[in-house]
This record gives sequence, C-alpha cells and structure tokens, in this order.
Amino acid sequence: MGHAASLDGTPLRRTRRGRPRKRSSGTGTRRHTVVLEDARAVLERISSEWDRALGRLRTFVELGDTGAIQLGASVASGETPERRRNTLLGFDAKYKFTPVGWQHPLITLLGEMIYQIRRVNVLGEDTNGDGVPDTPDQTRVRNRWGWYAGGEVQPFQTGWLSRFGAGFRYDWTQYPVMRGREWAVGPFVSFSPSEFLRFRLGYKHTERATRDGFGDNESSARKVDEILFQATFILGAHPAHPF
Repeated sequence: MGHAASLDGTPLRRTRRGRPRKRSSGTGTRRHTVVLEDARAVLERISSEWDRALGRLRTFVELGDTGAIQLGASVASGETPERRRNTLLGFDAKYKFTPVGWQHPLITLLGEMIYQIRRVNVLGEDTNGDGVPDTPDQTRVRNRWGWYAGGEVQPFQTGWLSRFGAGFRYDWTQYPVMRGREWAVGPFVSFSPSEFLRFRLGYKHTERATRDGFGDNESSARKVDEILFQATFILGAHPAHPF
C-alpha cells in the first residue's frame, strides 16, 4: 500500500493509535522563531530600561564655625513620547549661616540652574499654500534653561518660636519645546516640629509669556495664583549637621 497524502500533498505517517499525522518540516523553524521573538522582547525591555538614567553628586564644605555651603550636580536623561532623547543638566548650591550657640541656621540661601538638551520632531512646512509640505520632516535640538533662587530666615534662637521660619523664592524658565518663558514669585512660612519633619505653607504667583499649551482643569491662563502646602520628613540615617 502507498502512503496516504493530505490535501496539500504532504505525506502522512501512522501514529501508535493508527491515526494519520501530518509530517511538518517547519515545526523546528516555528519553535526557533518563537524563541527569537522572546529574546527580542527581552532585549527591547532591557534597552528601554537603559534609555533612562539619573545621576546626582553632592558635597559640602564648612566655612569656619558659623557657615557651610553645599554644592551639587545632577543629570537626567530619557526618551520623550516622540521617542527622542531629552537630557537635563542641573547645578545647585545652598549656603547656611548658623551663629555660635544656635541650634538651627539663621539664614539659608539656595539656588539651582537647569539646562535642557531636547531633540524634537519638526514637520515639513507648506511654503506655497497648496496643502502639501514642501520641506522634509526634520529632527532638531531645543536648548532651554531655567533657574530659581530663594532664601529663608529663622530669626528666633530658642523657644517655641524658633521652630518657625519665613522665606521667599523666585524662578524663571523657558518653555521646554514652545517659544516663550515664564516667571514666578512665592513667599512661604515653615514650621519644624523636629529636625526630621517640616511643614511649609506658601503662595505662588506665575506669569507666562503666552497662554498657548496650558489647559489644566479645562482652562488656561497667562497669570496663575496658587496656594501650596508641603510636608518633608527624613527616614534613615541622620543628615549632616550643617544641612
């Protein structure tokens, strides 16, 4: 007897139960394909994790018995929703003046500058008005920067009032992608029940060069006023005494 054949002409072979089973020379190929697809997914996941990076360096130097300054540098790099690289570089400084015999600083001054290097997609332009782009799509770099500076005063040396402080902050920044800039000012008061816990209540007034691109709460505004509340606490090892 000859071997039976399937509809597509592939020979069939008998199993132990006597049922014909189609021979397939592509089973191994499909198995290897699945393995390769799984490996590719793992590599893509590892690659996406390495696409994000954060770094921070910080040190402080004592300036005599009453002052100390802290210097820091930071970097953050990752991909935007457009799958383009965005890198932020930051440099900061903080100074504290603590008179002899005081348990907390009388004056604290701080500031930080952040510089952005962002790649963006720019669509082609229609130069003749026919509805068809006449220039090719491009990838460009948006270099932006911003900074803030502020200070805080705790004028009482001892007693319950020594836990209170008052401060002020000013910041200025360019928009990350769009043209334009904004600035903001904000006074605040703080209360520190202990050196591990601090509460801060502040007011912030912001003015923007343009209202385009802002739609929080289904509205936009060139001038914004906010009330802010912040709680900061420390877990773990005790921080350096000057800071």
